[in-house]
Amino acid sequence: MREFDDTGKIYILTGKEFLSYDGETIKDVSEDAYVPTILISRNPTGGGTLYEGVNLLGKKRKESFLGNDTDKTYQLSANNIESVDEIEVLDSDGTNKTLTESDYTVDLVLGKVTFTTAPSAPTGIEKGKSNVVIEFTKIVEDYEDRILNCTIATIFDNRIFFSGNPQFPNAVFHCSLNNPGYVSDLDYYECGSQRNKIKSLVVGNNVLWVLKEENENKDTIFYLTPNTDVDYGRIYPTNQGNVSVGCYSAGVNFQDNIVFLSRKGLEGITGNIDYEQSITHKSSLIDSKMTNMSNYKFSMLIEYQGYLLVVIDNTVFLADSRQLFKGINGTEYEWYVWELPVNIKALRKYEEELYFADENGGIYMFSGTNDDGKVIESYWTTPRDSFGYINRLKKTNKRGGVIKIKNIPNGKIKVAVNTNKKPEEKLLLEASSNGFDFNNIDFDNFSFETGENSYVVYKVKEKKFIDISLKVFSDELDKPFGLIEITLEAF
Repeated sequence: MREFDDTGKIYILTGKEFLSYDGETIKDVSEDAYVPTILISRNPTGGGTLYEGVNLLGKKRKESFLGNDTDKTYQLSANNIESVDEIEVLDSDGTNKTLTESDYTVDLVLGKVTFTTAPSAPTGIEKGKSNVVIEFTKIVEDYEDRILNCTIATIFDNRIFFSGNPQFPNAVFHCSLNNPGYVSDLDYYECGSQRNKIKSLVVGNNVLWVLKEENENKDTIFYLTPNTDVDYGRIYPTNQGNVSVGCYSAGVNFQDNIVFLSRKGLEGITGNIDYEQSITHKSSLIDSKMTNMSNYKFSMLIEYQGYLLVVIDNTVFLADSRQLFKGINGTEYEWYVWELPVNIKALRKYEEELYFADENGGIYMFSGTNDDGKVIESYWTTPRDSFGYINRLKKTNKRGGVIKIKNIPNGKIKVAVNTNKKPEEKLLLEASSNGFDFNNIDFDNFSFETGENSYVVYKVKEKKFIDISLKVFSDELDKPFGLIEITLEAF
């Protein structure tokens, strides 16, 4: 679903339909499809100059002729047409001539229109101009399906670009300038082999990136560069990139960086577009969880408020562009994980809000609670820690541990524990930073402040366990928490 600002409508591409919505009515784009004039200055017997391509989204087209006072029969460029819908004839002085059904006959099989009286030749200032225009309907099998079966769409250079049609796996189509209702049959580009299909279109660095699946020929990344040709107008020459890693599900422009999901996780394209490009891996912290999800191949990506959201079913992985660290292969993002109460099938950012749609047609936005009014919990856990001795039982330090937290206005933090012996969570600590007032649930705790941060002792009394895990969390609306570090000691 994309909004095209120049028309004031929202356009919806479903893989079977291409629809427009103006706020009141939803309908097929083909209902208002542009009718192109494909030939101009055509003689009654043929010829002419190519002017516009046939519209893939419409069945109608026009051809304009030069009358010559003699010929009564006008041959169209197509035969076996469905109908002649409109005829316009101008007199020699350029005034419109009124026609009735008795003024001409139509041969649909041969594509001919025969006039009772031969149209006159243009004279005076109209000399040399087409003065007979015939609009007719010609159905070309699969023309409309080339766009309707697309599953990928993006806006670039004031045009909508389409791809993802299974019958044209390496093709990119685009509409005319500011006109989603006109996709010329000449406005398409093939990117590499048909053996690996296009997975995503991403705008960045003033080009349109075409991200394809991996294949043995390594033709996985292409980009289309806008150019203006004297004869053909606006064109988009295809260039192959230097990256050989393929796109597994989707890509997006994240803070002016082109990123996409490969089979191994999130990859970023680095380097100058005119020279050597390379790949930097961005998701080593969550690769094992994200890439092993059953619907990873159907991931959705979107940028929202400085975060990159990777959505798979009801799980959202968030990359923070403001928290970076130096990984083995380059700079990577810090990651967070959300688990939502519903499976997400569509995403849309609109007027600084992020909307989700589920498989049942429900539409959601973030409010901090789910449908039942239950707050969506935020948490961080330690790994299941056996302290290096899985064959020995342990006990915790009865004095407890120390947690260093960030003093956030109206913040609150809780700490819970579970072990292999007691898998259910046991709450240990509840502390609020509202004016730096720390309150322990069931014991007197020790705390002291150091400016932005506070140190709090939490008591944990577990024994005869093999492994243990701590959970730091908040489950109250508008009560954030900031964790700096936490310690746990066992014997």
